[in-house]
Amino acid sequence: MLEETNTAEAIGAPSVFQSSLPLEAKLERAREELLDLSARNRLLNMPRSARTVRTIEVIDEKSTEVFRLLVRENRVFTFVAGRAASSAAADKEEDSEEVQELVQPEDESVDDRGVLTRHADTKLQTRLTSAGLQKRLLDLYTDARTLEEEQGVNILFLTLGSLKWIDPPSAV
Repeated sequence: MLEETNTAEAIGAPSVFQSSLPLEAKLERAREELLDLSARNRLLNMPRSARTVRTIEVIDEKSTEVFRLLVRENRVFTFVAGRAASSAAADKEEDSEEVQELVQPEDESVDDRGVLTRHADTKLQTRLTSAGLQKRLLDLYTDARTLEEEQGVNILFLTLGSLKWIDPPSAV
């Protein structure tokens, strides 16, 4: 007859719930055990340079304006593909998914709050070409829909700003 054992007991550590700690301390320890601080956690580690990256990087936008329009005003956003700065650059990057040098808008008009009008619109600029943007959006949609149907989990989220951490000992 096989006996069921707790995983923590099997490796010699007493279970958090079997200890004599107060209930609040037990709950705090259990919460800490549930945290995933590894590189697998997509909320902590966002690979940007991988070829199979499943993100869309938005450029030349103000996160305060995106938040204001999206959350407070409940506006709908669209993505805009990047345009190459010159025809020579476009020819060189024809097979690339991303545009390296983008056209800068000449309209520098400011609204009554002092925000550039291009930052107060509902178009999110990207470095992706039109074909690359369509492919990435379709991939994101199918992955999210599949996972939601299979596991009931919505994996789509929006990050407004992020930090880039480089570990000094391993910096090259």
